[in-house]
Amino acid sequence: MARFKPHIIGTVPADAINTTWDGIEAEQKDVWLSYMMHEKVATKHAADYDICMRHKELCLEAPTYIGFHPKHPGVVELIRRVPSRRAIVLVAVALVPNDSGNYSVASMYCVSEKRVEQYRDAGWLRPTKQKPRE
Repeated sequence: MARFKPHIIGTVPADAINTTWDGIEAEQKDVWLSYMMHEKVATKHAADYDICMRHKELCLEAPTYIGFHPKHPGVVELIRRVPSRRAIVLVAVALVPNDSGNYSVASMYCVSEKRVEQYRDAGWLRPTKQKPRE
């Protein structure tokens, strides 16, 4: 049980989400990885577990892409290319606060370049826009 420790993995990039997707009003909140979700990533996505756990914070700090899949309303997909590992990590975050007022990880796994292209072509995924510096 200690292996799947629940913890805060960082803060959702609200400015990047709101700038990339007009009409979205994400708030600057911490993102919680629960025991159950931690265990799910380790078992359901075992081949991706190590790379996801190593780069999950980077997905929040500086996502390459931000998306919303139509089958999962209210869940933002933060996707980060990790060139040194030749991987693309997806961290899905539910934009509905949990009982503690944090957002929660809804899923975490690696995606293929083909999947990124399909999602972009479908309009579900966009390159991250940064808020202009003042």
